[in-house]
Amino acid sequence: MSPLRAEREFRVYPSLEPQADVDELPPDWNQPAEFVVARMMYPNGRGFGFFGMGGDWRQGGTAWAVDYPRGDRRLAQILRRMTRIDVRSVEQPVNLDDGNDVYDWPFMIVGLPGMWDLTDEQVGDFPVVPCALCGGVLKPDVVFFGENVPPERVQRAMAPIASSDAMLVIGSSLMIYSGYRFVTAAADAGKPIAAINIGRTRADYLLALKVEDRCANALRLLTC
Repeated sequence: MSPLRAEREFRVYPSLEPQADVDELPPDWNQPAEFVVARMMYPNGRGFGFFGMGGDWRQGGTAWAVDYPRGDRRLAQILRRMTRIDVRSVEQPVNLDDGNDVYDWPFMIVGLPGMWDLTDEQVGDFPVVPCALCGGVLKPDVVFFGENVPPERVQRAMAPIASSDAMLVIGSSLMIYSGYRFVTAAADAGKPIAAINIGRTRADYLLALKVEDRCANALRLLTC
């Protein structure tokens, strides 16, 4: 198998989350390989960006860049360590507006797919698998990012807050409202809130205590 060569040059964009940004490139970043972790770039609904701020999806910092590029490079490291696949050390962002480039990648990460707002041109002739029973769009019985969690499920998750003495947030930026609303509910109930997270969180202004460390390290101290 010959090394895979991208139609577009390698480039790096800002992440959706500051803690996922990487300042330095691996020493072999420009070496071609037989397998590359691709990352789909796509437009999302208006006003979605880090902590609700909008932005130009073509410049990064929006929904598609969640866990990027740190997560992509970590996946490449795992594949290198656990398989014999010749994997490039860095990811490849793939813009849906770059012609046929999207079809050149057999494996592609799509972050927060529930947030995308694709144009007709970007969708093209992509076939949607229909339901064999009703003929509608086939979808698993899960809640995707960007969709609403069923109200009864939210109520069940909210119930323990009233009987709790405090709240501890572990390893979350709380950027997604599904998690952030539990913190605001605890604050409204007068509960002290602590967080273990590297980097900024959406609820920093509500925290009584914040530990910026790896979760495993911090939790180990709590159990000693």
